[in-house]
Amino acid sequence: MLSYHQGTADFLGPKVALEHHERLNGSGYPFGLHLSDRTVEIVALCDVYDALISPRPYRNWAYDVRGGLEIMTQLALDGLFSLDLIRFLISLHRQEKTDYKKLIFSEEKRGRHPEKNLYGQFLESD
Repeated sequence: MLSYHQGTADFLGPKVALEHHERLNGSGYPFGLHLSDRTVEIVALCDVYDALISPRPYRNWAYDVRGGLEIMTQLALDGLFSLDLIRFLISLHRQEKTDYKKLIFSEEKRGRHPEKNLYGQFLESD
């Protein structure tokens, strides 16, 4: 619909709308594509990060910034997002504004994660 109203299939808006749930490793949806467009990946990363640090009806509170960045770091280590983009996101939150290319991931977990959060958990079926 966005392509139709723009009069072209080459417009970035329709591509972002269609692919922002895809991931680098092909584990996303609706098509299971391996993300290749950096702009779409940036929007996808922002979408996930915003979902983590914003209130949601399925958990009792949002992740704090540190907890959200810890989850995002793990997603990058699992191949869903580019490590460089996660480093850049983390560097934006650092007081000293470290050059993202020099950033080293911390393995220390200090973020506040919501209690009774079901994100990433699956029910076992008999």
